[in-house]
Amino acid sequence: MATVIATTSLDLTPEKKQQVIDALGNALGTVFRSYSLYFVNLPEEQVAECTKGQTTIFVFVPPYMEVERRRKLVKVLNDAMVAET
Repeated sequence: MATVIATTSLDLTPEKKQQVIDALGNALGTVFRSYSLYFVNLPEEQVAECTKGQTTIFVFVPPYMEVERRRKLVKVLNDAMVAET
């Protein structure tokens, strides 16, 4: 099982936000059968200048998870975000 927390200051419409959440969920489903996904929009004025217009994804996985599987997880999450935004 994985827990993923994604925060973003991107200005997303409700429809686009749902598309991003769906894409991240689909990506997670390629690596894990069960997962928790939290997606939080932050107002641009509440983030540091260097993180404006970006998404930060925090991934929590079991410590015994194989390195290659971790790499695959990071790649599929990144690819999903790039494709949707």
